[in-house]
Amino acid sequence: SPFAMFENAWYIGSFSRIPVKIHWTFLLIVLYVIGTGLSDGATLMEIAIEVAFILTIFVCVVLHEFGHALTAQRFGIKTEDIILLPIGGVARLRNMPEKPMQELIVAVMGPVVNVAIAILIGLLLYSLGRLDQLSPESLEQLSFENWQSFLPLLLMSNVMLVLFNMIPAFPMDGGRVLRALLSMGVGRLKATRIATLIGQAICLVLVGVGLYYGAYTLALI
Repeated sequence: SPFAMFENAWYIGSFSRIPVKIHWTFLLIVLYVIGTGLSDGATLMEIAIEVAFILTIFVCVVLHEFGHALTAQRFGIKTEDIILLPIGGVARLRNMPEKPMQELIVAVMGPVVNVAIAILIGLLLYSLGRLDQLSPESLEQLSFENWQSFLPLLLMSNVMLVLFNMIPAFPMDGGRVLRALLSMGVGRLKATRIATLIGQAICLVLVGVGLYYGAYTLALI
């Protein structure tokens, strides 16, 4: 079962009494990056930069999940743990707020963390005189050949995390926001049904898009 899968995770630390765990399959991403780099003839430095980037992205994912967990904590809802999986992070809240506005706030605070990270990186690039790296022309040339691309790529990745998580497909953050908004008018049960149907429809569309364009990772997610 999915819950049994969560149990196969290693404890790596806690913050605000919330345990953080990493599932063993997370290591497959690192091995994949290293293997792909070696097969493509990348240098050890390029592989090291890409591995460091992947690990930093998952730090951002943990912070995203703490955005949910710490906000839920303010509403008296405890979090069982935060688990890192190959496809992202999961904050296992013991329950969701009954009040629609509280659920909306909990759902939004994850993406808000990524917005804050992107802004901080943008300010850092500005202070370093490297804001020109965010121009469309410069973004097209970013790669893992050197550390110069690390911060711009990290900024854009956080922006993509926000956009992806806010897709209104339940139970993603955007889907929970949708349910919370619907609950204000039609009640929680009906809102859940509607949000679930919309989420299923979006899922089918994204699977179709992924298969059509050969974006198999998108289809899998």
